Amino acid sequence: DLIRHREGDSEAMMKYLTKLKDENVDVHVKFGTDSEGRIDKIFYQRPGAWEHWSNGGAKVISFDSTHGTVSCGMKLCFFTTLDKFHNNKVLAVALVRNEYVASFAWCFEEFRIAFKNVDPKVILREGKELQLKKLTGKRTNLRNFFTIL
Repeated sequence: DLIRHREGDSEAMMKYLTKLKDENVDVHVKFGTDSEGRIDKIFYQRPGAWEHWSNGGAKVISFDSTHGTVSCGMKLCFFTTLDKFHNNKVLAVALVRNEYVASFAWCFEEFRIAFKNVDPKVILREGKELQLKKLTGKRTNLRNFFTIL
């Protein structure tokens, strides 16, 4: 349990991300909680990511949730793209307690908010097909994204 098991780490992370958001206008940070009020989702946009995204051309991201975390038992998810020199660039990071459709929908909605509704044209996803049509449960541009396995 993230809060009960590692309370000091959770509080330190929340303070750090909140301070980072307060110091950077174009950084989006969001915490989600479960029905018991425990943190079960975290989204963090890296400083400078909006400038990179808004100036980039292809609008292609890779969404990778294959990494687990040891201390808090959450999945570490990366939203990455390539810069103009074809170097990998991490735009945002999310932590999710579970890999439910609702958790991924939350991540993509937070990505949309963070990147000012400038949606990716292509999402690359390792492993399972990412069924974006089911992600939001409502009509959004996410359902129109093209997914490559």
